[in-house]
Amino acid sequence: MPNIDTTLALIGVSYLWTAPGDTAKPATSIAYGGAMGGAWTYVGGTQEGVSFSREIDVNRHYWEEQLAPVKNTPGQGTVSVSCNLGEATMQNLKLAFGSGALTTASGITTLTLSETLDTIAVVLDGVNPQGLFRRIYIPRANSVASLEVAGRRTEELTYYPLTLESVCRLNEIVIDNDDA
Repeated sequence: MPNIDTTLALIGVSYLWTAPGDTAKPATSIAYGGAMGGAWTYVGGTQEGVSFSREIDVNRHYWEEQLAPVKNTPGQGTVSVSCNLGEATMQNLKLAFGSGALTTASGITTLTLSETLDTIAVVLDGVNPQGLFRRIYIPRANSVASLEVAGRRTEELTYYPLTLESVCRLNEIVIDNDDA
């Protein structure tokens, strides 16, 4: 019977950072949970954490003489990061809508929506089993979640649903793991 290594069980928080599209990947010298610096902005607290997913359509190729595919090849697909933004800032509202311009005048901040989607860079700063960083970098993504925000007096906090979907080649997405 093979041995199970329970030290490799993974429990931990991931921190979501965004920047303008094609912002350079943060330095690997930044520790897990550290500030990314530069143009990177931390989105703040989330409800139930941040999820990372890859979806891909598979093209199944068959021969007439066989029921099962003889070969599978990748079709269309995407990588995405999703969460429910817990901090109800105007910047997070803009991020959830996917575009727009924020202006402030006379103590009033205004979000004017846009018909185009902003392209942003994404870093998901997670932890590996050694307590060090496992960091996912997506150079270009768009916010594509359907937005419905409920204002409730009790029971639930208000949050903004967010899904950031990659709009870059898969080989541009980098996952760095601190093995030190």
